[in-house]
Parts: sequence; structure tokens; C-alpha cells
Amino acid sequence: MGFVSQFKSKIAVIFISAALFVCGCIYWFIVDVQLDGAPVPSRPVIVAHGGGGIPGIGSVSNSKEALTLSYSNGCRLFELDFHWTKDEELVLIHDWGWAYDKWYYHGDGVPSKKEFFELEMKKGLTQMSIDDLMDWMDVHQYVEIVTDVKENNLAALQLILEKSEHNTDRFIPQVYSIKEYEKIQALGFKKIILTLYRTKAWNFQILRFAENHPELFAMTMRPERARQGGLGK
Repeated sequence: MGFVSQFKSKIAVIFISAALFVCGCIYWFIVDVQLDGAPVPSRPVIVAHGGGGIPGIGSVSNSKEALTLSYSNGCRLFELDFHWTKDEELVLIHDWGWAYDKWYYHGDGVPSKKEFFELEMKKGLTQMSIDDLMDWMDVHQYVEIVTDVKENNLAALQLILEKSEHNTDRFIPQVYSIKEYEKIQALGFKKIILTLYRTKAWNFQILRFAENHPELFAMTMRPERARQGGLGK
């Protein structure tokens, strides 16, 4: 009886998995229909982190090739990482430590913009500046960019506003504290994400903030924070 019971359980697991797969396909179809002109607001179900991954090469490269491949695979919402060069120019890179070592053949220290573009990217990839991103967005329509700026976020977003012109509404800034939110909102961004991994705000403060800002586009948090005190719920 134990073997029969285990066998039935395995069948049940397989059946449930198959049902979830079918439901997932149906959900994708519904989202596609909604995006195809229907006036029903919908949110993408995938965000391409760091421009998305490239099979056999890796992820979070913030490279032109990663963006283009993710776009060709149907992604329209991208999270990109921005950092300042030595001469205070904005380029696409996750950080000047781990990511710099992983994706670039480089010397010591943070480079200038000129030095950054003289570097060779590994795996034949292509690095990008903020201007390169704007050019790419002009060609690839209906794309939205979630910004991740780890240093001097306000200055970076001001620069993005100056550079983006007609593409301003396609940028979705992440802000890292409740205080920062209103400063970024005052710049004119219409969609803003409150990201919690840096904030020291208590759950009740976050919930109060969300209640007072119904225009908030999204909130991001680590799974453990979502579980803490039922904040995710």
C-alpha cells in the first residue's frame, strides 16, 4: 500500500505541475491580449535584471547584446545598473568591483568615460553609456527601464531626465528611502518604485507610506523582508 500511495502522490504532483504549466501559458496569453490595445492596465511578469542573461555567457552584463537578446525574446521591462565614472559620466555597469572584474579587462581604479570605452568587454560584449541607451530605446519601442543607481541617485536621475527628452515616461526610477521618494517625484517621474533593502523604516511606516501614496508604481523587497511581520501580505 505504501508503494501505491507514493505512486499516486507522484501522479498527483505531475498532474499539478502540468496544470500549473497550462495555467501559466494561459496567463501569458491573457497578458499579451491585454497589452494588444485593450484598455486594461497590466504589469509585465518578467523584469530583465541587468539587461537580462545571455545563454552560455552570463547575466547582469548591462551590455547592448543582453538588452537586444532580451528584447527579441519578448522582454519589454528592463532593470539596468548605472554608475559614475571617474570624471562623473554615467555608464551602464553593476559596480566597479565584482561586475567590473567579471565583464572587463581593466587596470586599477575607476576609469574615466574615455578609459571605460577603451576597455575590452569579455565575451565580445559592448558597453554602453547613457547616450547609447537613449539611442537603443529610440530603435526599440515600448521598452521601459527600471533604474538602479547605487551612488548619487538624484543627480543620475536628473541627468537621465535631461538626456531622455521624449522618452522620460519610459524610465521607472528606484528610490531607496521614503525621504528620497518625494525628491524624485518632484523631478517629474510618474512611475516610481520604492526599494526596501537599504531602508531602516519599520513595517508600519512603509504601510502608512503606501496608503498615503496610491500612485506608487511598485515596492520591492527581499523574500525575508516580505515574510517579516507579514509585510508582503
